[in-house]
Amino acid sequence: MKIIEDENSGEVVIDNIRIEGFIYDEKCKKCNNFLVYYEKYDAFFCAYCNEWVESKCRDKECEFCKSRPEKPL
Repeated sequence: MKIIEDENSGEVVIDNIRIEGFIYDEKCKKCNNFLVYYEKYDAFFCAYCNEWVESKCRDKECEFCKSRPEKPL
């Protein structure tokens, strides 16, 4: 898997998939790879595990959480 951060556009490119966000300096507890911040969902995830590292909030009307998919990629 190839992951690069395009600082000029504010995007992260994961195997040719472009998302708005950045590579975070914290690592995944499962695989020890850097986490990615996904701006659209205001949440961090591990691209290698394809898992969110935080749960959705409890607000059923939250603009970020109500449309967040089960898997980030």
